[in-house]
Amino acid sequence: MSPLHDLERWSPEYDLRFVAETPVCGHCHHYNLFIDKTVNDALGLAGGAKLRTEAAREFFWALLNRAVLELNIADPAARLQLAEDLFRTWGHGRLELSGLNAQGGVALGRTLHSSYSWREKFGDQPRYSPADALAAGFAAAAMAVAFDLPPHEVEATETLCLAMGHQSCEFRLRRVEGTQPLEPPVTRQATLDVLPKSFGGRSEDEVQRLTEGLRDFLSGVKGDERGLIEAFGVFVTFSPVNIYNRLSYEMLETLRQRHESFARVSAGLLREAGRMCGFNTFGGIIGSPEWEALTGTSERDALTVALHSCTIARGLGFGRWSVADFEPGRLLILQAPSTYEGPYYKLRHGEGSTPSCYLFEGACEAIAQLGHAVDWSSTPAFTPEFYDQMSNDPDNQWQAEQTHCVSCGDDHCEVIVTRQIR
Repeated sequence: MSPLHDLERWSPEYDLRFVAETPVCGHCHHYNLFIDKTVNDALGLAGGAKLRTEAAREFFWALLNRAVLELNIADPAARLQLAEDLFRTWGHGRLELSGLNAQGGVALGRTLHSSYSWREKFGDQPRYSPADALAAGFAAAAMAVAFDLPPHEVEATETLCLAMGHQSCEFRLRRVEGTQPLEPPVTRQATLDVLPKSFGGRSEDEVQRLTEGLRDFLSGVKGDERGLIEAFGVFVTFSPVNIYNRLSYEMLETLRQRHESFARVSAGLLREAGRMCGFNTFGGIIGSPEWEALTGTSERDALTVALHSCTIARGLGFGRWSVADFEPGRLLILQAPSTYEGPYYKLRHGEGSTPSCYLFEGACEAIAQLGHAVDWSSTPAFTPEFYDQMSNDPDNQWQAEQTHCVSCGDDHCEVIVTRQIR
């Protein structure tokens, strides 16, 4: 068992997971790849890679730095080994960091999550830019922690990439002159300090019972010999949640400075990322024999699907999602005291004027689709083709709208999903 297991804490009131005081969640490769593409399309390849690398460097550094201090690991080689073990255990692949020293060096990637899952999803479709900015940022964070360097003084560049046709991935790291220092870390206590009072929802006792069972199951899940977590038809990773938050909100802020319409388009893509995540991750898990064994039921009516989706969201560290109201074929309302998105926005950007839980909003729409259109008895495979089929079904069109958000000063987050009649 990883020594980091002792540094894991759950917030039972909010269903948020923290490791070494850093908020952490699980996500599938569909979400990871779509977020990366959205950032690249919005900011350009160079700008997108820079932001993705820096976000990973910032929040993995916060986690690893706190971990080595609490575990009293002083030896640089032991610190690098801890980082390698974390990377592999959390499903990101195999990253060899022994070639690093205080001035830089080369890190080698084997079956990295982003490039490997990109090839699995898109096959031989050519890619013209490296896919593994998260791994680059992680390597930079690990080097900074190992040798007690300021993280903003370590630069990492991916020079070889599996998704581009190379046999493996390679990263060149070097010391650079300090630029802008990192902001204070978004810690467990800072996150909890901005959360409103918690609450539950429909069938709360059953949802929480299943959440605890899912957590127990996930506690034994770790990367295989490739360093990948392949389960429920998806590749899963665990990462600091604020990597995703920084990518989303910094991208939108950059676009708003150019033109508000650019930000609106990319905000829509962030919602689509959430919808894709909810459809594939929740759907893949709910349709699996492991889920039926865990829940003890084969029921897959629309309300059960919604309740089980909330259970999965809680188990993955998305927050205490709950069903607040439901009318079959017409209406679904989901609420949460907070998602993992809201606290970061408040801490880094202050109180907003519009709701900003894009993952929550998009995933809620997917939950309505899953509950009303999927023929679960056919054991569907959650492929890109199946996603397109369900999304384009004229009889299964739903519209989600976030009406309350903690980031706007509300005391909860809420999304209303209604059926669109054509």
